Amino acid sequence: DGDADLLARNSSTKDLHLYRGNGSGGFQSGTGTAISNNWANFDLIFSVGDFDRDGDGDVLARSSSTKDLHLYRGNGSGGFQSGTGTAVSNNWGNFDRLF
Repeated sequence: DGDADLLARNSSTKDLHLYRGNGSGGFQSGTGTAISNNWANFDLIFSVGDFDRDGDGDVLARSSSTKDLHLYRGNGSGGFQSGTGTAVSNNWGNFDRLF
């Protein structure tokens, strides 16, 4: 919809929740929508915009164990394409922040 959104991981369930932007510097009313569950295997999760240039927002996540980066391609409706993420780069363990 062209408005900036926010992804958040629940600290207990490790599910990802989408908070849709309202276009005025805030968020649409409600509590957000759970869009994907069990992201416990990742220590960093961040949006990279449209990484694969298909017009949909994507997410990169770093594996807690291998420190490899995995790309999760957006499906255009607030979720991700089916399947697991694609490993796109290895050994990012020397970094404590990625953005």
